[in-house]
Amino acid sequence: MKRSIFCLMIFLSLFPTQGICETREIIAEGEYVMGAGETMAIAEERAMKKAAQNAAEEAGAFVKSYSKVQNLTLTEDVVEVVANHAMKITVLDRKKSVVGDLDAIKFLVKIKAVMTTEEVAANLKKVREDKGVIEAYNRLKADYDRQSREMETLKKRLTEAGGEEKKQVLAEITNEEKRFKANLWLEKANSLWGESAIKAYDKAIELNPALVEAYVKRAVNIASNSVEDCNFLLNKGPSECTEQQDKLNKALSDLGKAISLDKDHADAYIERAGVYNQIKDVQLRVANSHITDDQWRAVDSREKSIEALTKIKDKYTSQILADLNRAISLKPDNPEYYLKRSNYYGVAGNYDNAISDISRAIVLWRETDHSLIGIASYYRARADLYSFAGKNELSEKDIAEAEKIEAEYAKESAGMKKKMKTEDDRMHQSEMGKLAKKVFPATEWIEQGKKEQTMKELNMKISQKKGTYEDYILRADMDDQQESKLRDYSEGIRLLKSGRPEREKALLLTRVYLFKAMAYEKQYDLALKELKEAQQVLDQNLPRAMDLLKDDDYNAIKAGLEEKLLKMSRSQAEGLYWRILAAHVAKSRATIYEEMGLPGKAKVEYQYLCEKLKDTEACKNLERLK
Repeated sequence: MKRSIFCLMIFLSLFPTQGICETREIIAEGEYVMGAGETMAIAEERAMKKAAQNAAEEAGAFVKSYSKVQNLTLTEDVVEVVANHAMKITVLDRKKSVVGDLDAIKFLVKIKAVMTTEEVAANLKKVREDKGVIEAYNRLKADYDRQSREMETLKKRLTEAGGEEKKQVLAEITNEEKRFKANLWLEKANSLWGESAIKAYDKAIELNPALVEAYVKRAVNIASNSVEDCNFLLNKGPSECTEQQDKLNKALSDLGKAISLDKDHADAYIERAGVYNQIKDVQLRVANSHITDDQWRAVDSREKSIEALTKIKDKYTSQILADLNRAISLKPDNPEYYLKRSNYYGVAGNYDNAISDISRAIVLWRETDHSLIGIASYYRARADLYSFAGKNELSEKDIAEAEKIEAEYAKESAGMKKKMKTEDDRMHQSEMGKLAKKVFPATEWIEQGKKEQTMKELNMKISQKKGTYEDYILRADMDDQQESKLRDYSEGIRLLKSGRPEREKALLLTRVYLFKAMAYEKQYDLALKELKEAQQVLDQNLPRAMDLLKDDDYNAIKAGLEEKLLKMSRSQAEGLYWRILAAHVAKSRATIYEEMGLPGKAKVEYQYLCEKLKDTEACKNLERLK
């Protein structure tokens, strides 16, 4: 776990993460006013969608911060797609209220979106490897925007309509709701794979039979693994691969439908070319499996067999190339399309065209993506083509270029790792890092990958009734089971309090109360009880903490976060920790009060955070509750 001590501290703090921390939580709200003719379920979904859009704006800042740490330059499109796909959303609250008259109901949905650097990195990798992800997202986003405008227009028309026209408008509203729900199913399907995805695409198409993207994506899922599955069957004995061929024909039908709906959908042509190629491969393998060794040895039968196989190849060649050419004509600046056509030419033995296409792909990649990710594989692919074409000198030149790029990428990666290790070491050796080991002891063992070993040792020690408060707290911190975690926290607190804790031990006690409260999750009364205990310790220590870290020093640390943290004295670090814990206790209470439907009490907590600790997010929440 990279930089976990530092991240754990920042997780509890008021400071911006600067893209360093591993987890970010975002609370956002969305509202939608339902008019006549709309259904409550879809109106609530629209509020939910708006909440997710609001969360994505803040999530985008997290992605940008991460990209700066990784020395990446991202376009706004990439940032938006990664932010939306990396969020894991949980609904915290749903409310509805009457506005004006009984036909207008306002829906309010409050959500929590959680992001991790791992999810950001995974989605960023996916986007950079497949630029079609961005285009698909933009098409869906544009359709949501169109639907929103159309629904507002329809609601206005409804207020002015009467008789038959009113019935027509109501029917249009119903259809628009179906299209909106279809898009929601499409989004859900895009996050799945295999049969689960296919079922979700089925639902999207059922609701909106004109949803092109659903046909394209369903086809990809249906066709996946068909060639490999056929090979598996043939390895076991003769087979017609009937099921696999049926799947490929179904995928072909879906792509044909998509193209009939949108003749300029480039991805549909690219995917259809791929399916045609898969059908060709399966048919060749099945046909070849029926040719016996005796038939192959006999000249006449061998010639007939070759002729049959050639017919299969020729049957699909023109269709594959026609679709590849059409896709490239629609998107002449997409390097991935040229790569696909190059691969096809290469397999067919047309090396001149294959080399021309891969060369064009390399130029386009260099123009549109300045990263080293992926470009080396393009050079290696061209090197193979040069080799097959007998152009060994050019092949060696491309191999050398690929190795140079790979070495440069490895050097960049090593430099980044070295930089992060240096920063880790500095953090561990700082007074802030040393104190972190006292207040968050579990992080050291998790960082070193010794969680399981440490848990075994703790279990043995505690079973022998030799456990100290440190042992119980450490085991609770690393435990994933709520019941045993709470039990260990309680025993750790009992033992720690018996020694009248002061200074760093008092810090630890406050932190354990806080984490115990968090472990109660939705058991609000019990969580608030633990937070009350934490507050009592805070009240005894905060006055001294303010003396340990004056406001001027506190603001200076916030202004120059990491370097200031590294240079703090022990007393300053202790003072900062008290402020951090005070802030998180207040934030936890505010969140619980909101979830309990007690906005007045939540406002008191947000006001403290905003005015005393200068937490900008709390100020926004305070304004929201007004």
